[in-house]
Amino acid sequence: MRSLFLRVLGLALIGTALSLPLFAQNTPAPQGTAVKVGANVSLALPAGWKVVESKQDAAPEHVASSTDANATTMLLTARPGDPARRVSLSVFRINFHTMGPPPLMAGDMGAQTEAEKALCMALGLGYTPSAVKTSRSTSAQGTPMLTVEVTAKNAAGDERIFSDTVTGNMPGSLVRLCASWASSDQASAQDLSAIVRSLAMDDRRGMPGRPGRPGPPQGQPVASASPTPEATPVPSPTPDTSAQTAQVVSEYTTALLMVEGSHGVGSGFLCKMDGKTYAITNAHVVCNNAGFKLTNLKSAQVNIGATGISVGHDIVRLEVPDAAKSFEIIDSLETNVKIGDPVAVLGNAQGAMVVKPVEGKVVGIGPNLVEVDAPFVPGNSGSPIFHMPSGKVIGVATYLLERKVSKGKNEAVTVETRRFGYRLDSAKEWEPVNWQRLYAQAAQVEKIDALSDDFVKLFTDSQNNKLEADGFRTPAMQRSVQAFTSHLHNRHQINPGERKMLLTQFFGDLRSISRSDIVGFDARGAYDYFRRAIDEQSRFREEIYGGLTKAIERTSQ
Repeated sequence: MRSLFLRVLGLALIGTALSLPLFAQNTPAPQGTAVKVGANVSLALPAGWKVVESKQDAAPEHVASSTDANATTMLLTARPGDPARRVSLSVFRINFHTMGPPPLMAGDMGAQTEAEKALCMALGLGYTPSAVKTSRSTSAQGTPMLTVEVTAKNAAGDERIFSDTVTGNMPGSLVRLCASWASSDQASAQDLSAIVRSLAMDDRRGMPGRPGRPGPPQGQPVASASPTPEATPVPSPTPDTSAQTAQVVSEYTTALLMVEGSHGVGSGFLCKMDGKTYAITNAHVVCNNAGFKLTNLKSAQVNIGATGISVGHDIVRLEVPDAAKSFEIIDSLETNVKIGDPVAVLGNAQGAMVVKPVEGKVVGIGPNLVEVDAPFVPGNSGSPIFHMPSGKVIGVATYLLERKVSKGKNEAVTVETRRFGYRLDSAKEWEPVNWQRLYAQAAQVEKIDALSDDFVKLFTDSQNNKLEADGFRTPAMQRSVQAFTSHLHNRHQINPGERKMLLTQFFGDLRSISRSDIVGFDARGAYDYFRRAIDEQSRFREEIYGGLTKAIERTSQ
């Protein structure tokens, strides 16, 4: 999808200067009348516009995987007959679920995700965004439509508007109309607005998110908002991006990576280390994400070779034999970086598979970590922390949620967000990765983490005077809680001695459960990354067990 989107915007920028092998002969389109686009879509082209490329596809019968090459289809490219207008329209169908929020979902989240995509595409073409606005409308058939317009200018002073309109009936199957035109070209703006208003879809299989709901009968009006509401500005999904950051994104298009696997998405980047080029990301991004793949901003998949996982750091490096562009790593961070230096985190925005620059500054430096105040998000894990003064990378952005048991009169489990970077200059020792062994250890740690979640649930339930066996993820915890609560509920009266005996037995069970999986983990044969994770789990288990026993004693009285 990203390669098609970038291609569309590139077409709009260079007009007729680009000749694509898929282009058909320029044939005049029926002017002002409906043009069939794909199996179930039609639109009307204004007078003077011509079809440059068209393809008829079959109506999608199911939602495909994002890895399916046939899941995205270019349906139409058209432009005015006058090449001096430098505007082009492309329409394509996307038949798979995106990793981020659905674009047509209610509320601002879907609109913000679409705005992020348009912003990052403009940045990738060397344009610095200055404004973004969205508008929602409804087609004549009742299908929702969302339009995002980004105004941006390049170093030569060329100011353009990048537009993306998305609509669709079937969950996971969307139609996109993308265009770009000079901000002063009002004629093109009016033409493209008319094309969007003319878009029609003949698809009654269901509305987004609600399969099976039929569309309105043909020929009957639809009670809806005006199809061309006044565009309303939405808060920009990024802080103001400096021209320098925009230039970095444009320059390192092939060195910024997306990491996509069966259990999530993250970020990565290419850099030189020890005389070789490596793809760098967090260990936690790949170790529990079997079948992951790396792609750059041009949707080219990156081939990887030998892999190492860092000792003392949450970093994995994967050798890349054929990289053309890569970042440089700063040497001696303590000497070349100081508190207050500006930085930019360049990575995957909220799992939406677009690069979103997040700017900030250095606020702390440690032996293995560098702390920044850039408000990056989960999908940014594995992003490069780019040091603006030197033009080099100082660390790998790491976004983690850490559980803690607060001390005091009212103990509680709190979850703290940790945003920091693992230093690359201090990553000196690397353990070779055997993927089968890595994934097996990751699965063990995931089960241990699931049991820790059960301890958090039991702690919370106890604090709320609610002890029930339902809702636990692990059989051991469910059995233990079921045995304890059934003894309490099955006795109409229970004396203090019996209560103490039941509590002692229950606490003994919990103590055994809290230690058995950690003791059973083979730390001697584990990677350093997992050994440190188990040490953290052991610390947390001790903390929560102490608070849990107090809460259960109060609940069972």
